[in-house]
Amino acid sequence: MRTSCLSFSLLLCGSVLLLPTTAVLSQEDMGQRGIKRTAKSPEEVLKELYAKRYAVVIGINKYPNGGSNFPELKGAVNDARNVAKKLREMGFDEVVDLVDEKATKQAVTGTLSKIGRKAKENDMVMFFFAGHGNTEGEGGDQMGFILPTDYDPDDPYTTSIAMTDLQNISKLMKAKHVLYAMDSCFSGGIFVHRAIAPKVPDDGRLQYLKNLTTNKAHIVLTAGGKNEVANEAGGTGLFTQALLEGLSGKADRDNTGIITGTQLGLYIQRRIPEHGVKQNPQVGRLGGEGDVVLTLLRPLEEIVKETVPSPGTEQAEALRRQMQEERKKNGGVAEGTGPPHGRAEAQNGGGKDRTGAPGQIGAGTARSRTRPGAPRAGYGGRRAPAG
Repeated sequence: MRTSCLSFSLLLCGSVLLLPTTAVLSQEDMGQRGIKRTAKSPEEVLKELYAKRYAVVIGINKYPNGGSNFPELKGAVNDARNVAKKLREMGFDEVVDLVDEKATKQAVTGTLSKIGRKAKENDMVMFFFAGHGNTEGEGGDQMGFILPTDYDPDDPYTTSIAMTDLQNISKLMKAKHVLYAMDSCFSGGIFVHRAIAPKVPDDGRLQYLKNLTTNKAHIVLTAGGKNEVANEAGGTGLFTQALLEGLSGKADRDNTGIITGTQLGLYIQRRIPEHGVKQNPQVGRLGGEGDVVLTLLRPLEEIVKETVPSPGTEQAEALRRQMQEERKKNGGVAEGTGPPHGRAEAQNGGGKDRTGAPGQIGAGTARSRTRPGAPRAGYGGRRAPAG
């Protein structure tokens, strides 16, 4: 049970303390602490967690050399533009987007490397890719790739971007928090281990987020695995559709007001099968035990401990006079002598959150399925164009 007011000799909530005619603060009184709760806006909290947030967003429809195995896509470019727009609305400090002919292998890896060098330890970096992916090799030697616009199937290893290349770039980044979101399918053992979303506490959530973001977190979300297709429907990838839904609030299934990278990935895993397609999104880590905080849906309460001033100081004398004035106003009875904010909370229901409970976010209805006859398999783990 939470307490929101602390008296100098007794712990009292929603109650009053009878005082003698002359209010005197003892040495013990002066050593007590009060509890102050203040609400911080999502923007204020995110600025505390991250100095800056960067994003590199890639979308590729055109594969001039792709042939029948890697045909032109319909919705990847539009998906990238929608994600870039959403991240800007979320307040990201810098969003760089590359689409179609601008998204060559050199441009993609060069842009991510540049952002990686710019990002400092307390910054966050997000990399989004919508386009074809592929898996090469057999058994334990499998390797996953994303395919830039200049991919050549006759020279696959030098014209594609291996996940190990992204891992190497990631290792060189100073930023502790990096999120990769891939609307394409591939395999190849890219995860150090699978990701599990930690339980968000009912109280002290701001401190929880500060603790969470202290640890390194490089997280990867992919649309599916080997021999699966990242389906498009209605002009957008199902992975991207679920990602945008999640960022808009639906990933907050526990109604905590917090959406992290792991929570987003788990929402995508649950959402895509609702479309009736054979596509199993993956959530994992390249390293670290923390999590990436993506957005906050409402203000968070901050708990601040306030130390009562020592006896004999001007602050102590001012507090003594304040207590006497309160006693006179209340006809000889002074309310609990915790900080003024704590008393106000006691009068209003013992620390009830004044921000109000937000409306419950519905699960939503399933989107339209991939059109019958649209490719669903046989592309070796790529994204499938809409029919």
